[in-house]
Amino acid sequence: GTNPRGLHHPKLAQYQGPALYAFNDALFEEDDWKGIRMLSQSVKQQDPFKVGYFGMGFKSVFHLTDMPSVLSGERLGMIDPHQKVFSNTTFSWNIRQQQDLIRSKHDQFDPYIGTFDCTRDTFSREGYYPGTLFRFPLRRNASALSDNIYGPERIQRLFDSFEEEAHLTLLFLRHLESIELYERDERTVRPKFLFRVQISDTCLDDVKEKRKDFLQRVKNGRWMDKAIVATYPVTIETVKKEKSSEVHKTYTWLVTNYYSGGRASAIFRKLHQDIDLSFPPWVGVAMPVDVKGTSELNEEDGHVFCFLPLPPDRAVPTGLPVHINGFFALEQNRKYIKWPNVRQRRDDLMDKHLLWNQCL
Repeated sequence: GTNPRGLHHPKLAQYQGPALYAFNDALFEEDDWKGIRMLSQSVKQQDPFKVGYFGMGFKSVFHLTDMPSVLSGERLGMIDPHQKVFSNTTFSWNIRQQQDLIRSKHDQFDPYIGTFDCTRDTFSREGYYPGTLFRFPLRRNASALSDNIYGPERIQRLFDSFEEEAHLTLLFLRHLESIELYERDERTVRPKFLFRVQISDTCLDDVKEKRKDFLQRVKNGRWMDKAIVATYPVTIETVKKEKSSEVHKTYTWLVTNYYSGGRASAIFRKLHQDIDLSFPPWVGVAMPVDVKGTSELNEEDGHVFCFLPLPPDRAVPTGLPVHINGFFALEQNRKYIKWPNVRQRRDDLMDKHLLWNQCL
């Protein structure tokens, strides 16, 4: 698929090689396409219930790629932040309406075929993909965007680090039920299964119901007359492929989601109404339990989450034998919550984000 004649533009040949793919069984909606086109002014800024509100969403892919693309429904979109190939930072084809162009440049679409039920028919007879498939070509040379070079070995290390804490990833998310990792090379027709983390079928229906009910009751981030609480057990299962066998592990948690309301402090309510913050007063706790119902975490093991686990900072332990989640304000690097330290000036300590985190 690197013949320049079969590509939309000869410069796109460098992006036809190794790539990281991400598949989701939901379709992109119009707001999602709009958000992709407006990366610098995300539509999520006024929607605190979008994970990308924290800056941990799509922009993170530019650590490893210079030309991300997304296939969903009738559309294939490409993002060119350097504008070296396209006149705008985004470009898209309607794969149902532009069949003649797609046939003449069929090499351009080869990297998608054979991945997560994407076939040649997707780009020809059907002109439709029933899900969302992201493709992130790995950066081979330093660019103005980043000097991070990614090869397959580095992606494998990324997979390994994800597997280590995968049993935590689903604890505080609102919809996601499973994540799977696969590997595909030129010799294999179908991707090879590597790893899965999922909410166990034994509790999935209950977890889905409790998550949905809690989200409906918090009403898009408004202050509530009284606190809303949802507590439920969650069993997480992981499966890792090792040579000819699979290694299964199970983790059981008691999760509580708590949305503050009623007679909270005046400063907390004022910060909640501050348009510069727009954070809902939502926190959560996850306690690991074994079959006998006892905690397995030591006090120094508690993680901090902002819906996804943040990197553990041993210099500032939580001092709690549970994992803590919250709509925290994060540092610019998105790795740590903002928290006062001895080096900060007095006026820094009045930072609204610091105050919010302390109230939370």
